[in-house]
Amino acid sequence: MYIMSRELGSFIPESLLQILGSTSTRKPLVIELLLVDMNGYPHVCLLSPYQIVALNTKDVYFCVYKGTKTEKSLVFHSRYAKRPRVKCAFVVFENGGAYYIKGEAKPLHRVVDVKKFPSSSVFYFKTKKVLFDFSDKSPIVRIPVFDEKLVKKVYKKVYESLLFIANNLKKR
Repeated sequence: MYIMSRELGSFIPESLLQILGSTSTRKPLVIELLLVDMNGYPHVCLLSPYQIVALNTKDVYFCVYKGTKTEKSLVFHSRYAKRPRVKCAFVVFENGGAYYIKGEAKPLHRVVDVKKFPSSSVFYFKTKKVLFDFSDKSPIVRIPVFDEKLVKKVYKKVYESLLFIANNLKKR
């Protein structure tokens, strides 16, 4: 019997904090956000490493463009679900496998300065479970990455604003 996914616990491991953490150097990794759209179908959103920041092993902040299907689905589910948090997951490819960071997101449009994010919506994500999917018989040898120069140029200011907001909300 093969066990592909191994549960790591309810905290983001140190190896991922080195990638997603607030003090880490950004790698041009494609980070997938998985959720259910407004019609109940699976939905995937590709995030740049500049659109997500983990302040610690539990608390993550991320942003998506306003008006996108991703933003509409996250806001829709937070408004009409019994709980204002939306179940979703991030997928990060690293170390020959895939990390699945499962948790719940909620929009922060009421506490975020719109002037800092005129074209993005910011969300808070609470980590609930982390798994690592790996097989030594078939490790992942190529991971999806963005063009580093272009993604940094486009998203660096977004990342700086996201980091500022996350650090200030943490103090509340």
